[in-house]
Amino acid sequence: MNGFHHAGGADQSVCVRQENGSLVAEVSDTGRGFDIQTAGQDGQLGLIGMRERVALLSGTFDVDTAPGQGTRVCVTIPLESGREDFTMDGDDEV
Repeated sequence: MNGFHHAGGADQSVCVRQENGSLVAEVSDTGRGFDIQTAGQDGQLGLIGMRERVALLSGTFDVDTAPGQGTRVCVTIPLESGREDFTMDGDDEV
């Protein structure tokens, strides 16, 4: 939803996959992008909140963006060993 709101949904893509024992979710767009160094200074806490929630799950949160270059957000969360309630082939995309 944030990608649609902030980038107008410009060529928005969502990919979720299982990779090396982790769940990987990647959202990207070709929208206006932003300066990562000043993100959150305007009082909006979206990225900060997402980063904190991912950290609670022992995951990683990466943002690749620049003004005029679009944005890619990638979240990787380790799956618990022996958990079978989420299964996908490594090449599947949702």
